[in-house]
Amino acid sequence: MEKEKIIPVLQASFIGILADAVYQYGQEGVIDTVTARRKKAQLLNGERNAAFYGLSSPEEVFTVFCEYFDNTKWNIEKTEKGFIAETASCKLCAMTKKLEAPSPCNIYCLHALEGMVKGIAPHSEYTVHSTLWNSPSCTVEVILK
Repeated sequence: MEKEKIIPVLQASFIGILADAVYQYGQEGVIDTVTARRKKAQLLNGERNAAFYGLSSPEEVFTVFCEYFDNTKWNIEKTEKGFIAETASCKLCAMTKKLEAPSPCNIYCLHALEGMVKGIAPHSEYTVHSTLWNSPSCTVEVILK
């Protein structure tokens, strides 16, 4: 297989594995417990994770980091105090809905993004206004301090 074909296959496989994990956690009734544990870990390791991916600004968490997985494309709108990141599509959310599994939004996306944003800008405020799980878009506001 040609190298340029391998990456999209790996990206799609990764999304499928995450969707299946959410399904399995839901079936076992442990999704909330695992999500809470993962949030603590993401917040604790956010700075290290951001450095691993070569991210140097909170905006790059939504742009550069998300390119690695080709799961979604965030639009960044600068505001007076920071920015708003918004997307209208997410492959993981769509696949998980097809499985009739619980929401993957926090466990595999939003908490990881929050951890890296706060790892880069520790005093920032990170607010999720909506997710694609129950809205037409996923919207996150980051206020930089």
